[in-house]
Amino acid sequence: MIDEFIGSKIETAEGSILTVTGRTNRKQGSQWFYELTCSVCSNDSVMYPDPFESTKDRLKRGCPCGCAISKKISRYQWMVRVDRESAAKGYEFVGIRGEFNGNMSRVILNCHEHGSFEIRIANLLERRRPRGCPSCATRGFKSSVDAWVYLLHSVDGSICKVGISNNVDSRLGDLRRATPFQFIKKAEIKTSGKNARALERSCHERFMSAELSGFDGCTEWLMRDEEIDKMFS
Repeated sequence: MIDEFIGSKIETAEGSILTVTGRTNRKQGSQWFYELTCSVCSNDSVMYPDPFESTKDRLKRGCPCGCAISKKISRYQWMVRVDRESAAKGYEFVGIRGEFNGNMSRVILNCHEHGSFEIRIANLLERRRPRGCPSCATRGFKSSVDAWVYLLHSVDGSICKVGISNNVDSRLGDLRRATPFQFIKKAEIKTSGKNARALERSCHERFMSAELSGFDGCTEWLMRDEEIDKMFS
């Protein structure tokens, strides 16, 4: 029996064309599932290696391909996106850290200049505020504009961190995600970028390093000293 639906072309609200290429052996109630190709998505055989499937009723509610405004993508597809974005930014995608949780998953990337770092998929793929290697970002500090020198204390009070940033709130957000222990912000000083860099350098030359390693900002942690606190009072 000839299925006249096969070969049909359906224009989606997103402007792509779906072509019905065949009928599967699966049904949902009385509805058959059909295989489809998309004039846009099917050109990307890495991101979409398999034909799309849908019943006639589902096609009335929206397109089943990547052109859909609201769509779910698989773990494999998330990894394709991460791999491509990493390569575009000059990084090497190493793997996932911990349990996979969609765009909130943490991935490990390798910066060829500064080594490995962790970042959430959502932050890596963000377009308006793109993020990447924190060490590269630190080297992006601009001495020509105003900046903040900030003082952090570990919750147990044994160590502290003196750092600088042109955007202290954004920097602290990155540090909270990367630092393997809790800390509190004790103080911050707004000054010129040139003075901020000089103050930071002075602290790290005068006081003892906590000798931490393995996470963003680890080298800026110092052994707690009351003289450091006085510099911010």
